[in-house]
Amino acid sequence: MHEMTGIKSRYKCPKCNSYNSVNVDKIFDGRLLFCCSKCNICALVPKDADADGPDSAYLEFLDLYDNGLIANSVDLNTIMQQERILRPPSEIKALLEKGNKGTTNKLLKEVLSSQKDYVVEYSLIQDSDSKLGSSVNELPVDDKIISVLSRKGIKQVYEFQEESIKRILLGIDTVIVAPTASGKTEAFCIPILQRISERLHSHLPYLDTNPTTTTRSQVSAIFLYPTKALSRDQIPKIRELAESVDIRVGIFDGDTSLRERNMILSTIPEIIITNFDVLHYHLWHRTKFTYLLRTSQFLVVDEAHTYTGVFGANVHYIVKRLERLCKNKLQIIAASATLPNAGQFCRTLFGREIEVIRGEGRKGKINFVMLFPSLHSYRSLVLDLVKRTTGLGHKTIAFSNSHLGSELLSFYLSRQGIKIKVHRAGLLPSVRKAVEQSFKDGKLMAISATPTLELGIDIGDVDAIVSGIVPINRLTQRFGRAARRGQEGYAFLALGNDPISQYYSSHPDDYFADQELVYTDPSNPFVLEYQILAMTCDKPISKSELYTNTNNNKVIRNIIQKLISQGLIGLSSDEKFFVPNFKKAYELLNEYSIRGIGNSIDILFNKRVVGETASDKSLLLTLTSDFLGSLSIARHCL
Repeated sequence: MHEMTGIKSRYKCPKCNSYNSVNVDKIFDGRLLFCCSKCNICALVPKDADADGPDSAYLEFLDLYDNGLIANSVDLNTIMQQERILRPPSEIKALLEKGNKGTTNKLLKEVLSSQKDYVVEYSLIQDSDSKLGSSVNELPVDDKIISVLSRKGIKQVYEFQEESIKRILLGIDTVIVAPTASGKTEAFCIPILQRISERLHSHLPYLDTNPTTTTRSQVSAIFLYPTKALSRDQIPKIRELAESVDIRVGIFDGDTSLRERNMILSTIPEIIITNFDVLHYHLWHRTKFTYLLRTSQFLVVDEAHTYTGVFGANVHYIVKRLERLCKNKLQIIAASATLPNAGQFCRTLFGREIEVIRGEGRKGKINFVMLFPSLHSYRSLVLDLVKRTTGLGHKTIAFSNSHLGSELLSFYLSRQGIKIKVHRAGLLPSVRKAVEQSFKDGKLMAISATPTLELGIDIGDVDAIVSGIVPINRLTQRFGRAARRGQEGYAFLALGNDPISQYYSSHPDDYFADQELVYTDPSNPFVLEYQILAMTCDKPISKSELYTNTNNNKVIRNIIQKLISQGLIGLSSDEKFFVPNFKKAYELLNEYSIRGIGNSIDILFNKRVVGETASDKSLLLTLTSDFLGSLSIARHCL
């Protein structure tokens, strides 16, 4: 029997006259299915028929019976197929023949023939052929770098990697757009290491002309990642390549210990890995760390698609502020797995022309299935999919779009014996790292995740992805986590019971065409005020800077006048520079978040930190009133 939202039977059958035998079930579009458990007659009643309650719908059912519009439940599947509630087996077979002819895949056949969901789409995703470029031995880079690639089993690079390496070596600003795990890190890391290596082994240092500074002790490149977790995930890969040519790499973020920070300040690495939050903080505090960055020549911004909206507007000005302090013109390299409007977006984000290189690099093939839960709920569909994938030994990530969704999914699956844990923002880094390691070691079969795992954190083999509805480019990034080792993978898009999902279930082509373009607006006046104030703290703004050939000088001059009227900045004694009122500026900037979410706060239970979240006032009031005495909240310190 189909699983649906049931209403307890209390109706008499008009055919067999059996009492309490007529069951009533509500399907996805609100219609009611009446079916007698004794004589097996059934009918679908319009959703408006129960406007006055189930009793009025029952009267409609009786009217259908009187007019001979009642079917037998043995024809239930036929009715469902005619109503497009279930997909006819012949159509499912045709989908399989078209996408994966002759497959004997057990998981696919189980899912596609479950008779609980409408199978909207099935296809086999494989990258096109002939995407390989030249042999690694032909690359214009140091033999030691080539040796590392050869040891890793890389004999040829992809075309986009080869093109990226050549463009970056020529000094061209570049954005690399290629799938998750396709080799973007190698594409930008190899040419940067080559250029730094050439400087280190040259007698004519081109970055720092100060004779008191050795060519060895200076930062040449800054690698920026959106999260500390991703930074730490990428550093082993970067170090492996860097150490081959005697280049040092240091990571400097909120999790870097005092001892490690002092080591970086005294033994300066050629490459610094950090994030924009740290960069912003140290720039306006004029720290020793900021002083080290003046010699930088390369700025790498990975996962560029995350810098949208207010966050992206702040990033735009942080890059400008860094450029003000650097002795050399920065070469900018960005990377992303999903950036449909890469050229337009990066021109806005960085304020300069930037060349786009697109590529592919998938190793395995993915079976993609789009399902609509016509006879049960969205949550029931996701639970069913994860049970099926893990039951057949496939390691799975189930993506939810909210913290609550991820926690509930883990809760229900754990109760059914599935080895699953939650991975989401707000959990302590140590907790998330433990989940990642357990999954990598095979101790967990599934992870219930929010978008935290959309980024390229390495968690080992992933065979299957289950996701709720998100824009197609974000879905592509999620599905890129599967089959990264060359195995056959699975990607299930579980539509919801909402009107948008219902529309896409009938118009899947519209879903695939609905790319989410990313935008940011550096002209945001709110962001401008804070960033210009921070800029004066970095380094006084000369009056001559305001008359350079830029488009928004008039706006900037107006904002400076506003900041002067508020007593936040003023003129220097020689009236040539705008300088900050440090006391007032620091008070204001300390409360400002470049991500536009306010300060983060720690969540403590029994004096132990159990997580963190945004400092939303309503959350603060709710938590303190509901858990007074056992739960306290403290501001998170950088």
